[in-house]
Amino acid sequence: MGEDKGLMSLFGQSMISYVLEQAEKVSPHIQIISNNSNYKKFGYPVKKDVVENKGPLSGICSALTNTQFDTNLILTCDIPYAKSDLFSHLINNSTHHQVCIAADEERVHPLIGVYKKSCLPYLIDQLHHDQLKILLAIEDLAPKILDCRSFDPIYFKNINSKSDIST
Repeated sequence: MGEDKGLMSLFGQSMISYVLEQAEKVSPHIQIISNNSNYKKFGYPVKKDVVENKGPLSGICSALTNTQFDTNLILTCDIPYAKSDLFSHLINNSTHHQVCIAADEERVHPLIGVYKKSCLPYLIDQLHHDQLKILLAIEDLAPKILDCRSFDPIYFKNINSKSDIST
C-alpha cells in the first residue's frame, strides 16, 4: 500500500480507530503491536514485534508475550467494519480452546480470534522455524474454527489496497 494500513484514513479516521472503538466495548485492556511509534497517539501501550520482519505471527507472539491475561482477543488493524458482537462471540466460544478463530462464507480469519497465552511457547517455536503462515502454525493446537456466517459479511472485509477503501 505504500503506507501503514492502520494509520490510513478511512472516512476521516485512521483505520485502526474503528477496530479500537469496537475492541474497547469488550475489554479495557488493549495493546497495539507495531514497530511504528505513531500508534502511541491512540493512548494504548505500543509494543514492538518480538522478532521483526516475520509478519503477523510475530505480532501474535508479541501480544501474548506482553499480556498478563490468559485469554486474548487478537485483531488485525485492517478490518474496520468488524463489530464488538463478533468479538464477544469469539471470546464466549473460546473457553476450552487455545485458539478460536472466525470463519465466514469465504475464508478462515486467523487475525480475528482469541489466543490463549498458554500457546505462546509453541507459537514462538513456529516463528523461529519460519512457519509464518498462521493457519499452518496453529494447526497442531487444534484451533476452533468458529462458524461466523450469521454475522454481516462486511465485518470480514479486509482492506488490502487503496481501491478497497472506495468499495
